[in-house]
Amino acid sequence: MNIVLKRKFINKLMWHVIFWGIQFALLCPEFITFTSAYNYIRYIHHVICVCSIVVFFVFFRKNELLWLILLFFFLFLFVTMKNAGNLGNFLLNFERSYSLICFYCFFYRMSRRLFFIGTSFFWMSLILVNTILTFLYPNGLYFFNSQFSGIDKSYYFLGVSNQVIPFYMISIVFVFLKNFYLNKNNKEVFLLFICMWGCEFVYQSATSLVGCFFFTIGYLFFVLPKDTQGKIVHSIHRGYNFILVAMAITVFMIHYLIVVYQIQNKFAYLVEVILKKDLTFSTRTIIWNSAINMIEKSFLIGYGAVENNNRYIEIGSSSFNAHNIILQILLMGGIILLLVCFLLVWKSIKSMLFCLDLRVKNIVFLLFAVFFFMSLSEVYTLNLMFIVLYLGFLIKEKIRQDAVSYTHLTL
Repeated sequence: MNIVLKRKFINKLMWHVIFWGIQFALLCPEFITFTSAYNYIRYIHHVICVCSIVVFFVFFRKNELLWLILLFFFLFLFVTMKNAGNLGNFLLNFERSYSLICFYCFFYRMSRRLFFIGTSFFWMSLILVNTILTFLYPNGLYFFNSQFSGIDKSYYFLGVSNQVIPFYMISIVFVFLKNFYLNKNNKEVFLLFICMWGCEFVYQSATSLVGCFFFTIGYLFFVLPKDTQGKIVHSIHRGYNFILVAMAITVFMIHYLIVVYQIQNKFAYLVEVILKKDLTFSTRTIIWNSAINMIEKSFLIGYGAVENNNRYIEIGSSSFNAHNIILQILLMGGIILLLVCFLLVWKSIKSMLFCLDLRVKNIVFLLFAVFFFMSLSEVYTLNLMFIVLYLGFLIKEKIRQDAVSYTHLTL
């Protein structure tokens, strides 16, 4: 009997190690990308990608999310080849995004318990390591003059200061889902909020500050209250779902009003005094105008993957990404690619509306709204965007369903 239990334990540990390793390779902390070890991790990416294609054809040939992501990258590849772009850059984005979501689907199908414990452990580990190193090295772990932007940059474990906070928010959601599934309290979530705010005081990023504020307020009012625990909201509850759809539309309308019409000029006091930013949002409006000029020249299909690490905008001797997710996708693949992205967004929101657990629905939609609001003035890596969209598809099923029966699972 002891031999059987030992074998089950070893099998369970093996699957957790494999799952953690896949996540680590595909979500490799940016600091590691500057080391020689990253060359070997890229080879691992290729292997994982091939395996994900096999997993797709064996298990997920009817999976709507994965087909849409494949369509997104097929169009991106077509435009890249048409414009003789950087295929290596395309491949990096494809492998780190598609393979990750495919294996998330696979491990969730294999065992919800394995999935929730594996994701929460991995993401919380990333956050704790980044937090400790941030406090030990508040000026960053690595410094260099960017060949693209022409400015000095300091890198923390998870990247430059204005790119890190979404990792904290995604980690909070995964840990919350794990605790919800296992019917445990959320002390770990409270710790992650402390880590997030502590690091933000070090980073001093205005975009991240606004995101942290709305994410925290949303959690306190729409997720934390005990009177929402255990409530069921049926998919026919149109009043509540209408509010969520309206909020999602509002987020993208804000993108349009600020980027195209620069409506922030009417709120000069808020921008300059409260947020301590100039009305160009630290030259972002200049970058947006340059991006719009480029988009007008290739509105239909964009430019594909480019050499300079997805930095399409040339201003003087410096290169920049679009600093706005919608403009960035238009540069990548034009209006066609943007329509596929909007379809992904709509399908993700539609799946959220069918979620029966109010607290789960609220925290995932909160992440969705804050992430895309922050993407107004920043462009985060594509794999983070697809994780946010994937969570919308994930919660369509009742997460706590059959929770007791899963506790004895041996995987």
